Amino acid sequence: MTHPTAADKRLVRAQRREERRRIAAARDLDADGPRLAAHVLDLLDRLGIGAGATVTAYESTPIEPPTADLVATLAARDVRVLVPITLPDLDLDWCDAGDPGRTPLGLDAVLAAEVRLQPVQERRVVVGQDDADGGGRRGHAQS
Repeated sequence: MTHPTAADKRLVRAQRREERRRIAAARDLDADGPRLAAHVLDLLDRLGIGAGATVTAYESTPIEPPTADLVATLAARDVRVLVPITLPDLDLDWCDAGDPGRTPLGLDAVLAAEVRLQPVQERRVVVGQDDADGGGRRGHAQS
């Protein structure tokens, strides 16, 4: 088995970013936000996760399904939502989505989440990101 080089990883990441941009251009992002919120609420209901729980989410970029509806809906259900803060070394700290000051909660705050939501593509390719290839880490608490 051959292991991908840092250059291989960068190429695959660039290709995936381009593919995400192409897919996003064909989507109705205005409709995606409410659909995402409804889907996540259905999932949490089926899992029996509700008030008092903690979930992680992501803050959407312009090419991703909007997460504002999701965060607002979860907050209305008294579900705490943590979102990542990317640190200078590309590690992830976490803050409460409802905190306008974005107070860091620590790298291990993610461990309190019953559910962790993250953006992925339908055809997912996992490319490791670690300090050795300069791509940063996904957050040691999630490893």
